[in-house]
Amino acid sequence: MKILLDTNIVLDALGSREPFCRDAEQIILSAAAGHVQGFLTANAVTDIVYVLRKQLTGDVLKQRMTDLMDVLPVLDVNEADCRAAFSQVLSDYEDALMLQCAQRHGLDAVVSRDAALLKYDTRPNGIDVLSPQMLLDSLSDAT
Repeated sequence: MKILLDTNIVLDALGSREPFCRDAEQIILSAAAGHVQGFLTANAVTDIVYVLRKQLTGDVLKQRMTDLMDVLPVLDVNEADCRAAFSQVLSDYEDALMLQCAQRHGLDAVVSRDAALLKYDTRPNGIDVLSPQMLLDSLSDAT
């Protein structure tokens, strides 16, 4: 399964945000182990660095982000994605852009804790939106 991780999942893991960090860490470890193929968007990387720079020192942040990108390759976001995101029904442009990027790159799902995104019917796009627990449950069912 090819998944795109929403910014909130990575922030949960790298920022040790309770009570969400354990599931987020498990998802990243599952990607590292090859149980799923995980990805980030380029704009998620900038958002993650912006938030975590207040919590982590420069060298620690650089190393964690480098390690993260070794496990979760970064997908480009292009002008066509930006334009197409405006045609999405979602009111949150960032979520619409993430879904558009996932669709263009042929991913299966987006993993997020965003309640509004989890309620959105993405079937017309062919992209599932899964909570961390939904993904972890599906991975445990597969073993």
